Amino acid sequence: MNRYKKQQEKFYLDRFRKSYPHFPCGTIYDSEKPDFLVRTDSSIIGIELRYIYRAATIKGDPQRAQESLRTSILMKAEEIYNSGGALPIQANVFFTEMGTLEKKGVPAIAATIAAAVAGVANMTQEHMFEVLDDDYNLDAPQLLPDCVHSVWCIRLPSSSKARFTVSPSGSPRTMNSEYIQSLIDEKNRLLPGYDPACSFFWLVLVEEGNNASSFLEFSPDALKAQYSTSFQSIFYFKNFTGEYFELRTIPLITESHK
Repeated sequence: MNRYKKQQEKFYLDRFRKSYPHFPCGTIYDSEKPDFLVRTDSSIIGIELRYIYRAATIKGDPQRAQESLRTSILMKAEEIYNSGGALPIQANVFFTEMGTLEKKGVPAIAATIAAAVAGVANMTQEHMFEVLDDDYNLDAPQLLPDCVHSVWCIRLPSSSKARFTVSPSGSPRTMNSEYIQSLIDEKNRLLPGYDPACSFFWLVLVEEGNNASSFLEFSPDALKAQYSTSFQSIFYFKNFTGEYFELRTIPLITESHK
């Protein structure tokens, strides 16, 4: 598996673990089918993550292509920032809609963002701070590239590394129960191939909330609906706010049980 993808999954699982008070107490192990195993004194719980995007998102969508480049920029900026030994922070980057990003521009933009954030982080003692160009002072040096409006940062004293993410923009897209069920069905079909040592399986639907296509909200019926599944528990986790919802489920009726 892609190393960055696994690190990303660990980050979201850890965020969910800290938000959900009934998360099982045990040792967490990396896995593939499912993504993680939690070994407790009495059982093994398999946990699968599934990122959730607006239903209109399709492969080849120009918006998703731009979002992918923004993610690439921040992956590189995060790598550059951490390699410089700067203080660990959570950096939320607000991109503008000016121009179109291109792959060849990723390294230079990433380096500029990393340098700007590191410069401000090393000069301030504030727990939260913002990196912002002074648009009213034409003599002031430009810290950020044209494609970035600002960077909002918070210090992470308990972490050893910084994390850069894209801040959401625009209005959230509404998700209905039919679309949520279709996402669950994708994982239902894979469940028979998961680690048989697991006593229980959880599915965590992760709303990243770090770009337009993953900035979402449930329709009124979605949280009340019952979802057919073979997972013992299904959660909807909003990474940006740390909120979680345990969805109502009913046993999936397979062909062999009809």
